[in-house]
Amino acid sequence: MMGYGHMGGVYGFPWMMVGMMIFWALLILAGIFMLKSFISGKHSSLASPDSLEILKIRLVKGEINEEEYLKLKELITK
Repeated sequence: MMGYGHMGGVYGFPWMMVGMMIFWALLILAGIFMLKSFISGKHSSLASPDSLEILKIRLVKGEINEEEYLKLKELITK
C-alpha cells in the first residue's frame, strides 16, 4: 500500500491519539487526587489517630506503663 507510512495505516494513528489522551487524562487525574489529599491533610503523618489509638490500647493492656505512654505520645505528636 502506498502513502500510509509506518503509522499503521488509516487505523493506527487515531488509536495512538486516543491512547495518548487517556494517558494524559489519567496522569492529570492522579495529580489532582494527590494534590487534593495533600491539601485536605489526609497524607500520612507520624501523628495519625491510629498510632495514638494503638498507644492507648497498649497502655490499657499493660504492655507499657504511664511513663512510657507519655514519652511515646510526645514523640509521636512532635
